[in-house]
Amino acid sequence: MEKATKTTTQAPTLCHIVPDDLWDTGRLLTLFEQAQTERLIGKSDSERLIFLATAHHARVIGTTNPCGLLAALIRRKLWHYVTASDQDAASTRLKQYLYRQPPQQRRAPQHTTTESPELSQDAAIVRHVHTELARAGFHGEVFALVSRQDASWTRERWDNAVRELAQARRAWQRANDLNRVGSIPVLEECLASVVSSTEDGME
Repeated sequence: MEKATKTTTQAPTLCHIVPDDLWDTGRLLTLFEQAQTERLIGKSDSERLIFLATAHHARVIGTTNPCGLLAALIRRKLWHYVTASDQDAASTRLKQYLYRQPPQQRRAPQHTTTESPELSQDAAIVRHVHTELARAGFHGEVFALVSRQDASWTRERWDNAVRELAQARRAWQRANDLNRVGSIPVLEECLASVVSSTEDGME
């Protein structure tokens, strides 16, 4: 990761999270140990994964101040904000760090991938808005609400972001399915064809 090359000489600390902490897995694991010491999280492998997934979530959602967002999520123990795709990305990252091997073993020959696609800023905003409004019990027209708050959100911009998010979610689901069934080529072919036919029938 390119950003990880711009390292800081400052040791990682929960008191002042810096951008390098979000990109360097070793620094994140040091923060995880500090969070354990402060009794903000436990010591299990699953909690370690949740911690890394929370950092990934902050990177994707925190377009303005991801470091501040991560600090708030940790201090307030808001682990429930983590999504399945955040955990998938964190799992891949942790395996690469611990075992120093690329996640290629389960990858199907061409159009399947176990890596989570990166969302654009607009698509990340749409996901965040939908998640927060769903938690608040809002069931109205989301675009109308957003466009009233920010006139730069046109219907075309919103629809493009929604479409991108839908495609990313299908890719994440496909990766989850492949991870569950393993690397049997025949099953991968079947899953790919099912997903493909489903996409053709939507919208």
